[in-house]
Amino acid sequence: PQISVDLQSLSFGDVPVGSDSLRDLWIQNTGGSPLLVTGFVTPAGYSVLSTLPLVVYSGSNTRERVIVQFSPAVEQEYGGSILIANNSSHSSYSVQVHGFGVSPSSVDANSREIPSDFYLGQNFPNPFNPKTTMRYGVPHSAFVNVEVFDALGRSVATLFSGIVQPGIHTLTWDGSGSSTGMYFIRMKTGDRVVLRKMMLMK
Repeated sequence: PQISVDLQSLSFGDVPVGSDSLRDLWIQNTGGSPLLVTGFVTPAGYSVLSTLPLVVYSGSNTRERVIVQFSPAVEQEYGGSILIANNSSHSSYSVQVHGFGVSPSSVDANSREIPSDFYLGQNFPNPFNPKTTMRYGVPHSAFVNVEVFDALGRSVATLFSGIVQPGIHTLTWDGSGSSTGMYFIRMKTGDRVVLRKMMLMK
């Protein structure tokens, strides 16, 4: 296997203390055998939202998305490298990250992160017991419905249904009343439908 990442550095700019900013990283395998990502070592203020281990199969059209989250706790500069532990020759592949934690009052409310398209991120953690969190993004005000379905296609819970403003939003599902098994998160807006698998293990 041979690891390849679409970006060598991620700049988050100014982020208000107490807020989160998200950036996507796409991992590709340019080798022959499957690439196994076993961990992420992150500097202070950063985290990676991904289910581990992450398997990336070879192929020019095959890649896996991970989300890097910047969450400044104080007003200061945050930098460093995220190390991606994997089974390729670059066993500790690194990506540079940089951002500033700033006072919430110094950032205009309209400058919050707006995604370029609708998306539904993978839930985290996954597998989970009993709670899991997922993020979704909308580029403009829209009616959004987010539901959880079981493996037979039956609706288990409606996490959100209504008009949302542009930006990144977070939802949590508590599966305490559900049994172990595979579930699906479905985000529907207009004619757009996105599905994600998740595993509840008790």
